[in-house]
Amino acid sequence: MAFHKDGRLSGASILPITRDPVLGLLYLCLGKEFPAARWIESRMWGDFGGSVLSGGSQDAEQQKEDAEACASREAMEETCGVLCFITSSGCVMESHESLEAGLREKEYVMRLDFGYGNFRSYTMFLVEFKFDAEIGRKYKMHLEETLKKSSTLDLIEKESICLISLQDAMHQLNYKDSNLKQRSCSKRGRLAIQLRNSFIHRLVPLLTYLLLLGVIHSTYYIHQSKNTSRTCGTRDVFTEIGALRNRTSLLRSSVSHEAHG
Repeated sequence: MAFHKDGRLSGASILPITRDPVLGLLYLCLGKEFPAARWIESRMWGDFGGSVLSGGSQDAEQQKEDAEACASREAMEETCGVLCFITSSGCVMESHESLEAGLREKEYVMRLDFGYGNFRSYTMFLVEFKFDAEIGRKYKMHLEETLKKSSTLDLIEKESICLISLQDAMHQLNYKDSNLKQRSCSKRGRLAIQLRNSFIHRLVPLLTYLLLLGVIHSTYYIHQSKNTSRTCGTRDVFTEIGALRNRTSLLRSSVSHEAHG
C-alpha cells in the first residue's frame, strides 16, 4: 500500500465534481453532517470521507485500508449511492469495488495528500460524477424511504447533500458569507451553509491549484493561498494529476462559459 512519506494515513475522502452541461459551470457536491452533541462540526458541510479501518496495530504497514479503499468505501456509504461517479471515458463506477478500482487506475481528476506534523496524513480525491440538478431531492427521497423501512437512520451519515459552484465556494472562503448559494432540493436560492473547518483545510489548496491551472476564471482571490501550509495546519500538500488531461470537456468548458458570460 502507498502511504504518505511523512506518516501514517489517518483518513481519506472523495470530493465529487460535475459540470452543468447547459450553463457550463462547475459544481461541487457537499454533504451536511447530522446533529451530534459535543461535536464542533455538527450540521456543517464538507466532502465524503472518514477514518481508515485499522486492525488495531500501531504499525502503518498493518493497516487494512489504503487511501483508495477508504475513500471509495466512505463515499459510497455517505452518498448512499445516489451519485453516479464516472471515469474519463464516461464509464459508471456504481459500486464501492468499481470506484476503488477506478481510483487505483487514477480515474480521478486530482489527488491531494496532506501531511501533518504529528506523522499523520490524509488524502482527498476529486472525482467526476454525472450532473444532476435534482441530486439533493433524490437524496432526501432516499432518506424518507429509509425511514419508512426503519425508525432509525443509523445507516445514514449525511442529513442532506447539495451542489455549490466553485465560485461560490471561493466567495465563502474569502468573505465568510453565511448565505452560500446552493442548488437546493426544491428551489434555487441563497441558503445558509457553514463549511467544516477540516474540509476548508483541504478545499483551500484545491481551489488555489485550480486557479493556477486556469480552470477557474474568477475575480475572487483566496487570501489563505499565500501560505497554504500554515493555514491548513499541514506541513506538506502533494498534488497528483489523475485523468485531468482527459477532462477537457469537464474543466475547460467552465472557463469559456464564464469568459463569455
